[in-house]
Amino acid sequence: MTDDIAIRVRNLGKKYQLGGPQEQYLTLRDAIVNSLEKFQQYA
Repeated sequence: MTDDIAIRVRNLGKKYQLGGPQEQYLTLRDAIVNSLEKFQQYA
């Protein structure tokens, strides 16, 4: 067995996501646009 290094890694980190998947929040602009789109469908 040799002591030659086969793989060298530096600054390796992990990324964690706390909590479960979150819903995308609805902004006032989105609510207005959605309302206008629904209104347009019935007009």
